[in-house]
Amino acid sequence: MELFLLVVMKTYKITFWKCIKPSFNVALTTLVFIFLMSILMMEAYLKGAYIPPYMIIITVLWIVILCGPNLVLHINYYLNDRGLTMCIDSKKKKISIRKKTGEIEFCFKDIANIVKSGLITEDNKVVITSTAWGHFYYYKIVLKDKQNLFLTRFLIQKLEKLFPDLPYEYRFQKFPLIKD
Repeated sequence: MELFLLVVMKTYKITFWKCIKPSFNVALTTLVFIFLMSILMMEAYLKGAYIPPYMIIITVLWIVILCGPNLVLHINYYLNDRGLTMCIDSKKKKISIRKKTGEIEFCFKDIANIVKSGLITEDNKVVITSTAWGHFYYYKIVLKDKQNLFLTRFLIQKLEKLFPDLPYEYRFQKFPLIKD
């Protein structure tokens, strides 16, 4: 009996991998770039030459342009999802979201709409983009009592594949920052 309950009840929390996965490629590329630029700058410094200002400017611009937006989204998503635990009971068709301030519990039938926002099209196709934040998206769950809940990809991914019968809407957002 306990094994059956484990299969029916699924719990979601933020994990380290879910948090770094959307920016892993960007972070790795940036670390390699900083490493190579440091070698070039150190070599110039050790030879007694001055470090060209353009090398410093290029390095700073690379970090700000490539890592800045990811950092903003990471902080935004982390602040939204920190301390959240989501339990989905597919047998009872209930979702329970525990926060530090309390618990919200609702049934699938209480959901008016789920809006997925990110670099996606109206038919849930990922837009091919060169932006570093192309893998960020969030769900806005609108309940029938007009209450809004935000869940990011750090907490749960591909909600529409878990529950295809729920009403979904897809919204293209160039920079998917959570704001209510």
